Amino acid sequence: MTRKDELFDHAERIPVYLERLCYEQGINIEELSPEQLLSYCMGWELRTITHLLSWGHFETIFIENLSAQVGLGAKFLVFGVKQLTEALIHFLGDLDFQTVYVSHPISEARRKKELGGHWPEFIYQVNQLQKDAFDSKVVVVMPTAIDELRFSLRHIREHHPPQRTGALEERWPLIDDEDNLLYCRPDSALDSNYASLLMPKYWDFSSQKFVEYLQEDRSAPIIDSLLGVLVGEIEFQIATRDHVLVTHTDGLLVFRPLFSGRFTRGVSAEIDHWLSINQSGKEKRAAFVHWEEDIRLVLQRQGRKYVTRSVANEVINIIQNKYQISKGRIIKALISQEPVGSIDSILSAGAIHPATLKHIRDDMPKISREAKVNLLRGYLTGMVDIKPGLAGVWVLENYEAFKKALPQIANFLRDGSPVGNHWDEKINDLFPDFL
Repeated sequence: MTRKDELFDHAERIPVYLERLCYEQGINIEELSPEQLLSYCMGWELRTITHLLSWGHFETIFIENLSAQVGLGAKFLVFGVKQLTEALIHFLGDLDFQTVYVSHPISEARRKKELGGHWPEFIYQVNQLQKDAFDSKVVVVMPTAIDELRFSLRHIREHHPPQRTGALEERWPLIDDEDNLLYCRPDSALDSNYASLLMPKYWDFSSQKFVEYLQEDRSAPIIDSLLGVLVGEIEFQIATRDHVLVTHTDGLLVFRPLFSGRFTRGVSAEIDHWLSINQSGKEKRAAFVHWEEDIRLVLQRQGRKYVTRSVANEVINIIQNKYQISKGRIIKALISQEPVGSIDSILSAGAIHPATLKHIRDDMPKISREAKVNLLRGYLTGMVDIKPGLAGVWVLENYEAFKKALPQIANFLRDGSPVGNHWDEKINDLFPDFL
């Protein structure tokens, strides 16, 4: 029996559990209120799911340790079933294929669906990655192949924070037809999203079936509290599992991390884990892939004042290092004129020798460009401090351009070259007009 089937078969055991519980505690089942039955049913349900999650966690640890003890290059990978069967075949049978974990925003895509009523184009790009990477001899490992953290929130009471109701949101769409996946939906699963699986319900012994609990306002705090425990366990499992995937794949592909306007907490955590792996002495490369539109949107959202000041600060650093001018003198020059933060205030305040000032003026277009490149490189890599050559950056127009760049990206992750696609050559086009 698969873990998936066990996870959803637990409901069939609830009546037996209730009868045994009431017998052991001397409780008359017929005297239990719907609220008491609800508490018992949900308690059993969530405890069973938590135990199954815990069992899966320890199973992963055991197999990981076993593969390390076996040695001799024994392969280990947590492989979600909602991935292409062909991917597993390549992983097991083709030694010249490398495995690459893809890190990308997930929650933001869900939020956009909630606001717009449909999935954004971004998720279909993500879902296409695994199939498109085969030609470059890459098995892309998808984090959304296991999709548990999708609890719906509702405002039950006015002026109160939203609460979990037990309803589950729609799954991340499958990356292909089920015939091409390892996944096969159970015959009894009429709803592939299991949207109502954890909705408030209790076992009615007279009718011998589950009855929906309708007094939502009375049960909301209990339900939200019980589900909070399960959510905490799932969040722990996801963080642990995704870090295992980063550890045991050959490289990291950070795909459109600025789609959500910033590096999300989940993507940042996976990058941090990648950094820790490199700091431990094992070199593993990461390719950061961005769309031009994502970069422009982020810079525009930051606003004129913030971006201008950031570029000016970078100009200060470059001038200080190149011309050996003390930072104090540059800052004095910077703040002595209005507007504060402008490049001219650095040059025209009279705190720099005239000959040096002329060199700086002549060099300013190059310095300004270098400042923008340095600033944007930090944005594009999540401000990582990593050995040169281990982080490559690709700035592309769209998914078609990405498909053409895939062989280069695969080669970088495998051999270290090329380190990006010369995105710095179009730096001025990426920055807003006010710069």
